[in-house]
Amino acid sequence: MNFLKIVATTFLAVSFFASAASESHSQIGQLSSSIRSMLEQEYDKFVIVEIPKTRNYFQYAAEDNGAYIFDVPVMSLTPDQNQRAVVFFSSRGIGVTSVKATNFETMESFTLESYQKLYKGDDAKGGASMGINFMIEVLQYTDEITIIEGWQ
Repeated sequence: MNFLKIVATTFLAVSFFASAASESHSQIGQLSSSIRSMLEQEYDKFVIVEIPKTRNYFQYAAEDNGAYIFDVPVMSLTPDQNQRAVVFFSSRGIGVTSVKATNFETMESFTLESYQKLYKGDDAKGGASMGINFMIEVLQYTDEITIIEGWQ
């Protein structure tokens, strides 16, 4: 029982420091602004955040009702990153979402899996913080990111 308390306390401490780091990340304001701008667009309403020199990314997509989705495709994660992602997202009540898709060149069906969270349109900072915290805690990356706005 004491071991579980130590693990829980350690996880909470890491999350606290990562949250503090997300608020001080140099691009948190830029990412929040990109999310707000995305919600005002008529078309190509998405933002992709790429982690330089890796195959990692996460993304945001606007819904028709003014809300938006934070999305992390499982296929972009290494096995170690996915283990950390399970802990990170489950601690926030988020599971894996599966969607059936078709490769139209081969007509083969496949399943896309991702971690997704829906945000209200007036909570751009919440989504940006989630993304930066994910980047720090799961990808273990704290440097500059590349923000791609779909409408640009």
